[in-house]
Amino acid sequence: MAHIRISILTGSNLPNLLREADNYLALIGRHGSKFSRIGIVCCRQTVSTLIDNGENTSLSSDDNEEKEMINTETYSEDHSRQINYHKAQQCFWLGHHERCYRCIEKLLQVEGAAHYRLTTIFYHGLNSFALMRKGKFAKRCSQIYKAALAELLKAEELSKWNYRNKVYLLQAEKHSFKGRDEEARTSYASAIIAARTSKFVHEQGLACECAGFHCKRMGDLEQAWRFFNQARNCYEKWGSSMKVEFITRQMDKLPDPDNTN
Repeated sequence: MAHIRISILTGSNLPNLLREADNYLALIGRHGSKFSRIGIVCCRQTVSTLIDNGENTSLSSDDNEEKEMINTETYSEDHSRQINYHKAQQCFWLGHHERCYRCIEKLLQVEGAAHYRLTTIFYHGLNSFALMRKGKFAKRCSQIYKAALAELLKAEELSKWNYRNKVYLLQAEKHSFKGRDEEARTSYASAIIAARTSKFVHEQGLACECAGFHCKRMGDLEQAWRFFNQARNCYEKWGSSMKVEFITRQMDKLPDPDNTN
């Protein structure tokens, strides 16, 4: 379970990770540990969601029991924490902002492993800007961002490799939200470089995606298209056809600067 969870967080290739999850499930066997099996099924569902929202990669009909198990509320505290953690990740990447907010609020009421907690707080901070742009939970979301940045700044002092790109991206989103174009672009560029240096291809794609939306809001459609194109390339390497399709739809709404005839 730790291997799959960490691999998701570090942006490992998703189709390869799905195969590994299936291998683990086969090794556990139907008469193995129920706790371990539920944990791997939770991880697998997240990977499947990130690839294609489960359209072609979900568990087979033979595994309906496992799928039902992770969609009920009759769990121990450990199981509930696992399920909320994975639901929060899935909602974040799918862009289900209100559901992501509620999952993370529930999740953060329970103490968990530091690295997973910090990653969840990072998602919570980014998600708060999407909600504030919709005019929802404004006061609470402002507090979420400030708390997320404060915790990640402390974490960055201990591990720039893991957290520097996340700090830059949170700062970029804050500048963008405040309309500070130059500062936002500088921070987005720093987030992209830091994510690439750490080989977090999914978070490099995320930084490019956020930068693209910023440029679009600023009316710089040419640069928005270029950032979206970079994001699409990252998501292709990650193996997320769901995100590739989403970004392609954004690009189709913009003029292609390389096709100006």
